[in-house]
Order: sequence, then C-alpha cells, then structure tokens
Amino acid sequence: MIGTRTLTPYATVAALLLVQPALGQEQAPPFGGPDQVDFAEELWQALEERGIVGEDAIQTHPYAGTSMHGPVIQYLSGKVTVADHTGTFILKRNYRGEDLSVEETFRDPLQNFDSMGVMFRREEGYAPDSGNWFWVKFMPDGAVATTPDGANMAGRIAPCIGCHQPAEGGDFVFSHDRFAQ
Repeated sequence: MIGTRTLTPYATVAALLLVQPALGQEQAPPFGGPDQVDFAEELWQALEERGIVGEDAIQTHPYAGTSMHGPVIQYLSGKVTVADHTGTFILKRNYRGEDLSVEETFRDPLQNFDSMGVMFRREEGYAPDSGNWFWVKFMPDGAVATTPDGANMAGRIAPCIGCHQPAEGGDFVFSHDRFAQ
C-alpha cells in the first residue's frame, strides 16, 4: 500500500455539496473511501510502469500554472489500463515555491515538486455527471493526499469537479475538447 499524506487545505463543506446526491437519489460516497484509494494505487502503478510517475519519470516542459495547481506545472496525457479498463489520463505535476519560475523548474524539476493531480476517464456510468472522470491528488512519492480533516483525495473530488465543471465542451478539460463524449 502506498499510504496517504495531508495536503494543504482547500476542501470545504460547500465544495462537498457539489457532488452530493439530490434528495431521494442513492450514490456511492463521492471520494475518499477504501475502494477509491485502492483504485488510485492501481492507477499509480499503471502510470509508474509507463514511466509517467516515480523515479526517472518522463519530464515535459513546465509552464506557468494556476493558483490551484501551483505557479508552475507540467502536463502529460495519454492512455493506461487500470483494472481491465483502458482510459485516458491527464496528469499535472504541481510545483510550488517562493518566486518560482518556469526556467528554474526546467533546470531542476525535482526541487519544488509539490504534488500531482490526475484525472482518469473510467468506464461509462462511473460518474456521468462529471464525465466519468476519476480524480486523485498524489504526493510525489505516490501517496494519496488527504484533506485537513483526513479524507483521502481519490474518487469524485468535489473541488476538482467544481473547478473543472465550467470547461467548454463538457469534457471537464480546459485546454481543448478532445475528450468530449
């Protein structure tokens, strides 16, 4: 088991309401349960086998990021197979640091590596209201990050969904619409 680590606070009660079912509807817990953490660990392993995460991971050119992901990020996408399902992944490596620059991150990508957010498109019906994306926040060593109250950040993570929901194209991806269903 990879384990968990606490990440800086940003999950709020209001954000959790974004993924709560309407009255009378039944739904699996939105995120943080043992099944979601187990799936996240399988996803990490699949990404590691492809050289996407872990030691000696593929590096891409960093660029200026956002407040949520960090002042500098790296972006990777592709396909991996997890639990007999081949799906698209989108990964953002988040870099944080005082006066951090793209050039500094390019020269030494491990220096200010903070965490990574991963979206993985699961099978049809997993989470139709959020594009069937599975969301997870990993620490650099593969540990699943946790909210300040100890919830594991794997599954249908409300702050991720809430932020990505307005993306044009209905695919929860801001930079393009190539994952629209």
